[in-house]
Amino acid sequence: MEEIVYSISVGPEKAKQRTECMDTIIPFLEYDSKNLERPSNYELVASAQPPRIVKTHLNHHFFKRALESEGGPKFIVIARNPKDTRVSYFHHHRLMPNNFDETSWDQFFDMFKENRMSFGNVIDYHVGWWALRHHKNVLFLQYEAMLADSTKAVHQVADFMGQSLSEEEVAAIVEGSSFKTMQSKGSASYHVSASRFKEEKGGFFRKGIKGDWNSHFSTDQSDYVDELVRTKVMPLGLAYSF
Repeated sequence: MEEIVYSISVGPEKAKQRTECMDTIIPFLEYDSKNLERPSNYELVASAQPPRIVKTHLNHHFFKRALESEGGPKFIVIARNPKDTRVSYFHHHRLMPNNFDETSWDQFFDMFKENRMSFGNVIDYHVGWWALRHHKNVLFLQYEAMLADSTKAVHQVADFMGQSLSEEEVAAIVEGSSFKTMQSKGSASYHVSASRFKEEKGGFFRKGIKGDWNSHFSTDQSDYVDELVRTKVMPLGLAYSF
């Protein structure tokens, strides 16, 4: 999504020529980069010229005042089905030295069940933002729908940002934000800590597909998530594509 938003903001041709790490251009709101050889994320956000683009993993309640203010920031929320999200999160953590790098999948899943994951339960995250899907400053998109129709997704984001694109620009953004294209640029093009990744554990861009959870989840683990979805998500009208 950050590639799409950035490309819409500066134009696909300029986005294609980018050499700076995306984490520097679009910093995480909740992370501090003071130990890196660049300004902290707070400094990057504070010094950026509007319209500023920031990314975050934070739940909706952190932005209560912003959502209630007239003319406040816009939020684009991406929801991926919770099974594939767990698998992706597992492999991402294993990239980092001393960060669950020797943790097995079963151990990692137990941490999820015990609510010991960074930023909490992803289903709670989805439910909170889903409740705000009709807010004028919230665009709620699902990852699987974006995979199925990337052109439609680019149009939705551009409309939400108030930007008009030609069909040629849309096609260029679809190509530039494809998994294949982003993967070809390498981890360092997107992640400021890429030099620390344990490459033997896999790359930052792994598969990006729908349904890879089938190669990780046991029947009991799948049933556990299905029950959470049945009780927490389905009554609200949110449906996942697994």
